[in-house]
Amino acid sequence: MIAAWLAAANPFRSNPTRDQALMAGRWSSIALVLGAVLGLIQALLIWINRDRTIAAMREFMDTFTSSVSADAPTEFTEMHSAMMEGMMPGMILQSVVWAVLFALVYLVLAAVQWSKPTRWIPIVFIVLAGFSLFGHISNALVMSAFENAAATMPGGSAMPMPGPQMTGIPAWFLTVIAVESAIVLVLHITGSRGALALRRMAERSPDLG
Repeated sequence: MIAAWLAAANPFRSNPTRDQALMAGRWSSIALVLGAVLGLIQALLIWINRDRTIAAMREFMDTFTSSVSADAPTEFTEMHSAMMEGMMPGMILQSVVWAVLFALVYLVLAAVQWSKPTRWIPIVFIVLAGFSLFGHISNALVMSAFENAAATMPGGSAMPMPGPQMTGIPAWFLTVIAVESAIVLVLHITGSRGALALRRMAERSPDLG
C-alpha cells in the first residue's frame, strides 16, 4: 500500500489507473495537512519565544535609532522603545491567531481535496508554494549579501540588521519551512495531475465520475 502511494506521488506518471489518479489527487490533501501542521508549530514557536522576540526588537530599534542619529535624546530613544514594547505583544498575538486560522483553513481544504480531488486547490497552492520557496531563496541571498558587505549608516556606524530572532521563529525552522515548500510544491503538482486525470476519465466514462 505504501509503495502504491509513493508511486502515485510521482508527478511525471503518465496513463495512471483510476486508483492511481485518485491517490495522486489526494497527495495534495496530504500536502495541505503538512502545511497546517507546520503552521501550528510556527504559531507555537512564536508564542513560546514572545519574550525573546520583544527583547530582540527592542534591542534592534535602540541600535537603529542610535545609528541614525547619535545625537538623539535619551528620552526619545526610551519613548520609542516603550512604544515598540507596548505594540509587540499585540503583534505577536495577531501572528499566532493568523497562523492558527490559516492552519484550520488548510485542514478544511485538505478534507475537500481528499473527498473529491479537484485541480483548483492544487493549482492555487502550487503558486503559493512557488512564491514561498522563491521568497526563502531570495531572503537567503539578500542576507548573504549583507553579511559579505559592510553596511554602514551615514554617521559611519554599523547598520543593524534584523534577524529571525525578531520573528520568534528559530533560524533552523526557517530551513524546515523552505524544505517543506519544495516538498509540497511537488505534491501539489502531483495532485493537480491526478485530479486532471480523474476528470478526463469521468469525461470519457460519465458513470465513473
